[in-house]
Amino acid sequence: MEGPSEKEIAERRVGPHLLEQLGVPDHALSKYGRVPVQIGGNLVWADYVCWYSPRGGRRRAFCVVEVKRPRQALEEARPQAESYAQRLNAPFCCCTDVDDYEWFLTGDGPGSSVRLGGPPSLPAHEFMAESSLFVSPHLQEVVHSFEAAIAETTSEIYIDSKWHHDSTERLHQALMRAEWRENPTDLLEVVDQNLMRTRSKYRVRRIIQEEPTRLASLVEWLGEISDDNAEARIEESLGKNSKRGIPFANLFFVTQLLAGLHPDKYTVIHSSAVSALYYFEATDVKIEISGARDYLYFNDLCRELMTKFSNEHHFNLSLAHNFLWHFQECYKRTSNWNVKANHGCDDD
Repeated sequence: MEGPSEKEIAERRVGPHLLEQLGVPDHALSKYGRVPVQIGGNLVWADYVCWYSPRGGRRRAFCVVEVKRPRQALEEARPQAESYAQRLNAPFCCCTDVDDYEWFLTGDGPGSSVRLGGPPSLPAHEFMAESSLFVSPHLQEVVHSFEAAIAETTSEIYIDSKWHHDSTERLHQALMRAEWRENPTDLLEVVDQNLMRTRSKYRVRRIIQEEPTRLASLVEWLGEISDDNAEARIEESLGKNSKRGIPFANLFFVTQLLAGLHPDKYTVIHSSAVSALYYFEATDVKIEISGARDYLYFNDLCRELMTKFSNEHHFNLSLAHNFLWHFQECYKRTSNWNVKANHGCDDD
């Protein structure tokens, strides 16, 4: 029988141990595998990163931790931990096989890190990072501009933002009813009416028409998503040969279903919204939008971005995505939120 995965080992044993050994609050330690690192032309994901924030500044990596299975040679993990720490400008790094922890002062080049006798001393607790989203004065000012525009309920941007909110709420209400399980064809109509137009939508529709149970199975699979299984469930929903997916139903399609099932927790990912976050320097890495980790990283930033809106209309998480998309496609070019644009095309 196959043993627990590295991810399971890390979440059960390493994460809790790091919180205790480093003495950091939960919010200062990343979730497992959720920090993107640019290595040449490749995007990779660090296992754990401990963050800190100089008062009033953006958060910085303090220590990068790489996890290996028990009894794997830690010497193999050291170059990886060192490389990631150098890319993230983290002064410390660590590698562990769960039983042993090796700590290093990050060096300037390969193999130059210095072995420490134990974990490094942390900055004062008031400097521990509480947010993964850096909100610059520029971003905050654009948020205020957007909210001023949607305060006028006859404006195009308000109407568009409300449509996204309402469509995800309608989809949510429909998916929470049990009737569609008896007739999966009815589910297709609900999804068709409330999902954005995509290049692959009609190919997906034809497949679902031939096999309505495919969509029903996918909705049930995503409906039982949780923080613990989100990455695995999303990955298994993607790709032609995936266990749960529908051929041609890419990440854009799947995240629309997620947004309908859980409108206050998940939103849609789109390249324009990702570009906007990168433009605002809310992230140092422009993610690839190709898998579950890309999406979950983006979605976490959107959830934090929502806390920067007063949100007087009580829109769901679609507001963050709509703000980012319209900034990139309209406001950035015209300084006008009410410019019509071709919203809702995926990245096939």
